[in-house]
Amino acid sequence: MKVSLRALFLTNWPIKLTSLALAAVLWAAVAAEEPTTQLVPVDLMVQPPAGRALTRPLPPVKALYAGSARELIKLYASPPVISVAIPDTVTGSPYALDLSPADLKLAEDAAVKPQDIQPRRIEVTLDAVSRRLVPVVPRVTIRPDTGFAVIGGIALSPSSVLVSGPEAVVAGIDSVPLT
Repeated sequence: MKVSLRALFLTNWPIKLTSLALAAVLWAAVAAEEPTTQLVPVDLMVQPPAGRALTRPLPPVKALYAGSARELIKLYASPPVISVAIPDTVTGSPYALDLSPADLKLAEDAAVKPQDIQPRRIEVTLDAVSRRLVPVVPRVTIRPDTGFAVIGGIALSPSSVLVSGPEAVVAGIDSVPLT
């Protein structure tokens, strides 16, 4: 019995097409559960000290996560976040932020584990801090009653204060009023 190649493909073609489609769906379901790693963008939020600002934009940060493909897709809908507050004691302009996978916070409940973060160290530049000693000036006026006189004026303690902050702001302060 001789069977042609064409008859071999065309016989029961709906069943053959259905079996191919089911095999593809089954492969996709199994592949989605297989553990994998992927680099995911991270939102980096840096809070500078009070009265200071960052002078240049932050570089992009990515984290390497391990988990199933289905769970990794969740990270694109709500990316992980790193929040860093720069302490008020920093007086210099450049400041180095050391990042680690432990700093990552997930907005959504995804069953993934952070493996690494790139870059691990970021240099941020803050605007310059200036310090200046300025006098304290009273904002009061004294008018003595009739028959009385003020001798020696008003004594202030302290007579001057140290002002520190961004250079542009400190340069505009010539005195501190005392009310």
